[in-house]
Amino acid sequence: MVSGFLESDSLPGMARSKRLTLLLLPLSLTLLTHTLPGRAQQAVSARFAFSDTTLLRDTLDLHFDRLFPTADSLQMTPDTLRALMIRYRLVVPRMSIARLLQLADSLSLPVDSVGPVFDRERYNPLTNGGAHRSLTDFQYTSGYDIQRTTTTWTNGSQYRLVRGPTYLNNLTNVELQRFTSSGAVTQRQNREATTEAGLTLNRSVSFGGRSYQLRFFSIDPGSPTTQDETKNEYSLTARAKKGNKAVLTEANLASGWLDDHSTAAIKQGFSGSADGKVRIQRGTTFSHDLSGTLTGNLSRSRTPGQQIDLNTHDFSTNLRGNLAVLPNAPLGLNVNYAFRHTRVETPITIVRYDTTLTPLTRIDTVDVGLINRIVNRGKSGDATLRMRLDNDRYLTLTGNLGLSDSPTGTRKDGSGKTTLRWLIAGAALDANYSDTRGTSVFTRQRGGGGYLEHDLSRAADGQLVRTLGRRFVTKLIASIGLDQYRYVAQADSATPPSPRDAYRQLYRVELSYNPSEKMTSGVVVQVGLTRDINILSSTTGSNDDVRSYRGEWRWNYRLFHSLTVTQNNQLTADYQQYPFVSARNALSLNHNTLTSLSAHLPGNFFIDVQHNTSRLPRGSYLPAADGLNYLQLSDDSRNYTLSSSIRYQPAPALGIHVEPHYTSSERSGTVNGVQTKQRTDMGMDFSGGVDLNWKVGPKGQLTGRVSRSYSDPRTINYLNGVGTLTPRAETDFWIGNLQLSWSL
Repeated sequence: MVSGFLESDSLPGMARSKRLTLLLLPLSLTLLTHTLPGRAQQAVSARFAFSDTTLLRDTLDLHFDRLFPTADSLQMTPDTLRALMIRYRLVVPRMSIARLLQLADSLSLPVDSVGPVFDRERYNPLTNGGAHRSLTDFQYTSGYDIQRTTTTWTNGSQYRLVRGPTYLNNLTNVELQRFTSSGAVTQRQNREATTEAGLTLNRSVSFGGRSYQLRFFSIDPGSPTTQDETKNEYSLTARAKKGNKAVLTEANLASGWLDDHSTAAIKQGFSGSADGKVRIQRGTTFSHDLSGTLTGNLSRSRTPGQQIDLNTHDFSTNLRGNLAVLPNAPLGLNVNYAFRHTRVETPITIVRYDTTLTPLTRIDTVDVGLINRIVNRGKSGDATLRMRLDNDRYLTLTGNLGLSDSPTGTRKDGSGKTTLRWLIAGAALDANYSDTRGTSVFTRQRGGGGYLEHDLSRAADGQLVRTLGRRFVTKLIASIGLDQYRYVAQADSATPPSPRDAYRQLYRVELSYNPSEKMTSGVVVQVGLTRDINILSSTTGSNDDVRSYRGEWRWNYRLFHSLTVTQNNQLTADYQQYPFVSARNALSLNHNTLTSLSAHLPGNFFIDVQHNTSRLPRGSYLPAADGLNYLQLSDDSRNYTLSSSIRYQPAPALGIHVEPHYTSSERSGTVNGVQTKQRTDMGMDFSGGVDLNWKVGPKGQLTGRVSRSYSDPRTINYLNGVGTLTPRAETDFWIGNLQLSWSL
């Protein structure tokens, strides 16, 4: 059995893989004859030596200086910060990380809120800038997206008119969708428009009126009902803003009439909303931010088709606060708190259907004259004490408390966390410890009794990074954790889950070798253990231990400025052991190799080629005649993938792309100790088309992609060694996305 498992040279899939590899040699020789400048952004210190800098190539002339240290100090992932930088360039041209941090600090905002605030303040009448200002701003966007079974047409406009103290703002969005499935067509239409006009008395006060219209319609042949809603809101608005660097206050008020007709209920009455914020700051010593939102309505509600009107009151409050004491000092405190309360009231109805018809057909709706009240409450708070010498030496203590209440139950939780970062003899140490405890109360539902859930989670992890000379960097990682779940039934009919524990531990060693700017290489060795423990004797048969062993070797080599080769080799073994059911013990292996070629040729040619091969044998340990357990393979899978992406940019407004993708997989199983082939899958996918980035006049832009997609999968199923080819199931269709934008 084992010898059969190790043989691989005679496999047809491997032979095809070798032939496909030979096809790459002429392409590689062609690429070697070209050179073009290019570089990858490098990490700045040993702490960030293992960061994935291959994602930060500046082929698009985008630069992210000090990305990893900045993301680390902001406690956010580097890819999130990079995405924010690219997105904010549309709002603030030539946005840099330093500029982003400066704006966030001056506006007292988190980094991820700078862009939304800039976009929102464009339509704030208090930012007009003067009584004699004249401004006309109009933007229109139309997009059409067609897929195999879905088409979407979107239209949107933004209009802003300012003439001295008067202003007019309008936002309109229209989205029309069609879904096709099994010959049935589902339609979904959504139309929204918000218009506000008013008068700005000065830089601090403005008054006006606002209208909001919503039209939503959705029809699904597989659903017994059609969703339809028409909503109109008309209100008077007032804005006020006053303050300086020490104290800043903002307030927004709106009150008017609500008219909402939907398939669930009809609501008509008075509605109102109020929101505001207060900021108090005393230099770099103390700051306190408090913001709140209040919305509600007093309505007469009824079910469509009924004559009984009921008084319903919807109410929602949200309060958030932040207190920062000595944020830039060696010892600082940060406190956050939040309160939330939501109440929604709707008439209770009974819907009757005719079960003899297909699909189900609604007969009528009966109004019982009662109100269904749904209340959600929540409050939370956290405090962080930070003792800091610099960005590489600090200790942070954090505590959290939370309480939430909903119709399905309540939840109370509390947690504490300690974070340590320190430099020890040239090595960077990061350590964390957390302890989380919570209690959930699940109320009685559908005739079943409720129960309590007590959960406890403890986790600790550490990471040590050290440079060895000028070319080697090592990283040691260790983590351990335990989760516990206990349940208490509150009624005889309650059926809570079984109490259980979940234990985990991990040890990982990484070694990175950087001999030059052209080449990097690294190896990884990882050992892990996960253990599921069920407490009740009736469920201990599911207890299992999974011991995982992983080895990885990766390397990246830039043959020339225009060609980079990357390869990643992984070998994983998972030993699954059941302490009380040894017959279920199993072993899963996985060997995977991924090779990538990336080239940028003269003439605006971009070529990316990837070849992936993997083998996944699995088996169980079965007893033999000598009383010992031996591994017997149950199945063996071999997968091969060859894909490429070729892009040509003959002009700035036009691009051509070709993306072929070939896959092949073979699966064999073991029957009575004999390994036989069970299934072979082969497939060829192809996509090709054009990319547009066309200027339409001095103010317009047409962008998008139109391509043709082709797929031809084939499958051979084997029975007693005889293969049967499935019928051809090829697909051939057009896909595209076009978007037209125009501004004034």
